[in-house]
Amino acid sequence: MKRYFLIFLLIFTIENSYAQTRTLSAKYAIAAAQSFKQAYSDAYRLNYFYTNNFSSYQNNILENIKQGRTYIDSAVLFASPNDSVALLKIKMADIYAKKGIANFKILSGKNENKEHPYIKQGMFYTQHALTDAYYASLLFSDTTVNITEDTTQVRDVTRLETDETSFMTIKSLFEKRIKAIDDEIAKVEASLTQTNDTDTKKRLEDAIANLKEEKARLYSKMNHTEDKLVMVQNDLSEEIFNAVDKDILMMDKNGFYSENNPIPQNVELPQGLVYRIQIGFFMNELPAEHFDGLFPLSTEKIDNVYLRYMVGLFDKYNDASVAKKKIIAKGYTDAFIIAYLNGKRIPIADAVKMEK
Repeated sequence: MKRYFLIFLLIFTIENSYAQTRTLSAKYAIAAAQSFKQAYSDAYRLNYFYTNNFSSYQNNILENIKQGRTYIDSAVLFASPNDSVALLKIKMADIYAKKGIANFKILSGKNENKEHPYIKQGMFYTQHALTDAYYASLLFSDTTVNITEDTTQVRDVTRLETDETSFMTIKSLFEKRIKAIDDEIAKVEASLTQTNDTDTKKRLEDAIANLKEEKARLYSKMNHTEDKLVMVQNDLSEEIFNAVDKDILMMDKNGFYSENNPIPQNVELPQGLVYRIQIGFFMNELPAEHFDGLFPLSTEKIDNVYLRYMVGLFDKYNDASVAKKKIIAKGYTDAFIIAYLNGKRIPIADAVKMEK
């Protein structure tokens, strides 16, 4: 029992570490540890308390471990040359996670009413994946991540933003690999037209077939990644307004809003005093591309006819004023500041007085 107490103590530490770490690789390592933590918790329940939802628990365990491995891939991608020790640790976590998946997969079709040794083995490997991922997060070099437009303000990256970056990175890797395969296919096809040897032709044709199969698999994985990316962006569109504790305005988040991830309407704003910047007032909904790059955006329905488009979120008038100048410089010349108190619009003069 002492071992399990230490594991859950580590789990508690992980939950409190995510918001404190500032390195992208470290954040991904923490995210991986959190995924492994959830998998371990489900396996613990499955092993010691049993459940009627055996298959559901098994699927959740596998999905969480797979998600953790995805985060590990991203941690490796963003690591610096000085992170060799951390990389060794995070790669060990990946090895353990892979072994955990193998054990939990074996459970399919087994007697679901009895404790099974593969659950314990899976727990063992998942536990080590969890601890190694967490320790790796402590070893990654301390480089700060600035995701705001203003370099004087650095805020913690939210979990959804980390997820978004992860899926975007993975999608980009798939796209690069698919392009590389297309180039390889073109070269092999060129070689095929230049040979009359039967054996050589057969070998080249087999190579082309294998490359096309790999390309099809990558497309399938990339489409799955895109689906997850859209889900994350849909959540982020609204949750960002209550997920940050400092001013936020991004002007280079191109392609975030789209037909699949529309600009949210009538979002719930944080309690207290906040400022936003109105950038447009229209009778008809505009394509998201019209505001491409701006984040976070939302609209308000006025008199069930008009749409007010707003961007940013600030808790000080001066910060909103600086942001407004950037917005105007970007071409939204009619931009102006709006103040809200507990979600309701109030005069700017009253808002400024409340700050003092």
